[in-house]
Amino acid sequence: MALDHFGHPVPPSIPLLRDALDAGAYVRTGETTVKGLIYAPFADWAVRRWGLYARARPELEAGDIGAEVSRGRLVMLSVHHSIRTLDPEPPHRGGHLALAVGAGPEGVLLHNPSGFPGRSQEYHQVSWADLGRFFAGRGVVLGRRTP
Repeated sequence: MALDHFGHPVPPSIPLLRDALDAGAYVRTGETTVKGLIYAPFADWAVRRWGLYARARPELEAGDIGAEVSRGRLVMLSVHHSIRTLDPEPPHRGGHLALAVGAGPEGVLLHNPSGFPGRSQEYHQVSWADLGRFFAGRGVVLGRRTP
């Protein structure tokens, strides 16, 4: 989603995943399973591979999201996957990635690949209070590299 947003061609998923694995951006569990994005190697790979601005943020305040989005950046957030339904009591925070593409006084706009089409997949408005139940306080900031 971020590559498309910044005007880069989006490679097919399997070659993209292989490239990310080679860069150390994912944890491999077994021969065919991939689990867990590793933020710093992912950010380094995004800089090298696509020339993006990318910064791992292992400590990210909700207030930082709006500031980064106002700079024209996107923020990949670690949220619980049930953010797609705004589960009133998620079992924990984090573990799934969603992309913050907008923010304002009311909350954040998310693109969530596992959201429901037409409901919570694209431009899903989540209030700041609701975000706090799902957001683990970490992520990766992505943007166009400035000269």
